[in-house]
Amino acid sequence: MKVAFHSRLLTERGSEGAMLDYARLNRSVLGNESILCLPDRQEFAGNPLLKKWQEEFEVIQYQDKNDLGRKLKKDRAEVLYLTKPGPF
Repeated sequence: MKVAFHSRLLTERGSEGAMLDYARLNRSVLGNESILCLPDRQEFAGNPLLKKWQEEFEVIQYQDKNDLGRKLKKDRAEVLYLTKPGPF
């Protein structure tokens, strides 16, 4: 099973730290494939954390909700886990 984990931010702390733990445990304990999803923002491009995430997981970057939906469908993700403080 492919599980996509979504965050709107690119940090190592708080919700994103928990999301990474969930993605790792999803893979190691449950044996599922984990994918990370985040918006395709210009300020993320030079962030070394993005490269670190990409070395460990497949990372999907998207323009809008429809783009995310298309990419997840193409990648055959079955579950989307959202880590968010408010409305998507």
